[in-house]
Amino acid sequence: MNFFQPQMKLVEKTRTGAKVHKRYDQAQTPYQRLLDSKISARAKRDLTRQYISLNPVQLKRDITKCQDKLLRLAKRKEMQPRKEVKPPTISRTFSVRQRKGVSRAS
Repeated sequence: MNFFQPQMKLVEKTRTGAKVHKRYDQAQTPYQRLLDSKISARAKRDLTRQYISLNPVQLKRDITKCQDKLLRLAKRKEMQPRKEVKPPTISRTFSVRQRKGVSRAS
């Protein structure tokens, strides 16, 4: 979707005391910025081919469908009962001997 959404790029930022003034260039899509940059003719041709093949409306539908699926999976996981995890049990005698540094052989 970023291919189609125009963005204003920050050109200059100046500070006058506590106030900051920002100046932006004209809004362009990342695709337009790439075509204006110094890239090879082949890269521009490939980008143009990709740009023409994409349908922003269909991309939006696909993204929304994937987001809905993720939400359903998350809700399903929340609905599942949680299994109680019990810590391993150690006998009191073992833990006392272990703290005192006494082995079973002694």
